[in-house]
Amino acid sequence: MMWLRTIGMGCILASTCVATTLAAPTSLTNKSVIVSFTTTIPGKGPDGVVKPYTRTSTFSLYVSAAGRVFFRAQQRDKDLSATKDIAPDAGSNWHFAGNSLVGVMKHVSGAAQMTIEFDGAGQSCKVNFVSGSDSSRRYRWKGISGITYEATGPVEHSNTTCSVREGNVFAN
Repeated sequence: MMWLRTIGMGCILASTCVATTLAAPTSLTNKSVIVSFTTTIPGKGPDGVVKPYTRTSTFSLYVSAAGRVFFRAQQRDKDLSATKDIAPDAGSNWHFAGNSLVGVMKHVSGAAQMTIEFDGAGQSCKVNFVSGSDSSRRYRWKGISGITYEATGPVEHSNTTCSVREGNVFAN
């Protein structure tokens, strides 16, 4: 498993080296992308109890006419929820690599990369995930509650949906 983590981080690190100034494909400008998924990680909390931790997420992205990517993450973990908006100038790391939109979410130790692949017409999409940490550390993340957890097994993503629609998802 350490080998897989190292390879996964290599993929994540390599993709973050791609210039973030790559232009958005014209087929994706003035469009919104909605990705929903469930993340489950077997982990240990500060109380030492090992159990699966599950979070449902919806990521909304809007690609402007200028190719700038606006991002909103809405997440739910049992009775807790959180929403975070990130504008292109406020630290968003979403960028285009060909016909794919790539974002990296950094954690306490480790990271997760989401790659959204689009068809040539920008009408449909599919999502791929890579999660991991370097070989000398366990994957650690902060829950919505602010508590830090340590993974005891692999990160799994399920119930993934991806859709593309015309216009700005954030407009009233």
